[in-house]
Amino acid sequence: MKKQIFPLNDIYHLKERSVSSIKMKVQNIASMLAEEGFDTHVNVSHLSGKTTGEIGRRTNWDIVEKLAELKKVEFSRVCETIIQIN
Repeated sequence: MKKQIFPLNDIYHLKERSVSSIKMKVQNIASMLAEEGFDTHVNVSHLSGKTTGEIGRRTNWDIVEKLAELKKVEFSRVCETIIQIN
């Protein structure tokens, strides 16, 4: 079993989306990032909804792409802002 790298329950409290839905969204984002050549954490499985070799779903790629280009410090600031707002 892979170790969780962030608490899904904390994310649940931001939008009250089910933990299983959040987990699948994280896996979908990891899949999109990997398809675009970004490294992802080894503890996050990729979920694309497609068979191996096919391109997966691109849900919210317009948002993910902008965040993926941020430096780690900038990304952390964005995350902190989101948490403070909610």
